[in-house]
Amino acid sequence: VEHGNGWCLRGAVGYIDYDTPQDRSTSAFGIPRLDGERLEQIFSLGGGVGYQLSPWLRTDLTIDHRFGAEYTGTRPFPTYDVGFITDKTDLESTSFLLNAYFDLGYWAGVTPYVGAGAGFSINRFTNFTRITTVNAPPSFDATVLGPHTTYNFAWALMAGAAVDVGSGFKLDVGYRYVNLGDARSRFDADPSIRTEAIQAHEIRVGARYMID
Repeated sequence: VEHGNGWCLRGAVGYIDYDTPQDRSTSAFGIPRLDGERLEQIFSLGGGVGYQLSPWLRTDLTIDHRFGAEYTGTRPFPTYDVGFITDKTDLESTSFLLNAYFDLGYWAGVTPYVGAGAGFSINRFTNFTRITTVNAPPSFDATVLGPHTTYNFAWALMAGAAVDVGSGFKLDVGYRYVNLGDARSRFDADPSIRTEAIQAHEIRVGARYMID
């Protein structure tokens, strides 16, 4: 049974599992890049508006915010036996994507689908702290660095299924792979941090409502 006039509203929460980021920073003093980088798992919140173009094709515009995920890594000094540097920062990301979906039939109230999207992301490093540890004599020093925001091309691939629960509502459960571009710290310390190709695997649960 068709509900509404083709327009719909949607909202979703997501569980984010980032791939291991890769530091691509350079140093004027020959300090190595970060090693053992880790980006913690985090949650997201999103919403959007869409339109059903045909019984098998629909599109929407979505906004998703991924909350601050702690990013950590260490790097040795060039001489290696002097000590090491630990960088800690939080990564926040907001994406704006235009998506298209292909609905793969209607089976007892369930509609599986596949889709793809493209747009841009706003990635921001905040709460950036650099801890320098010296082995002999033992000592450490903490430096707080400023936040920095980058704007990137972003794209996504997704698959899932929508369950018709009546009154124009559909429960939507799906997986999304998203490439968010890069993120960089400010260049007020040497070396800075620069990650490339921030990639995330997202499990999303949400609802769609067909507007009457």
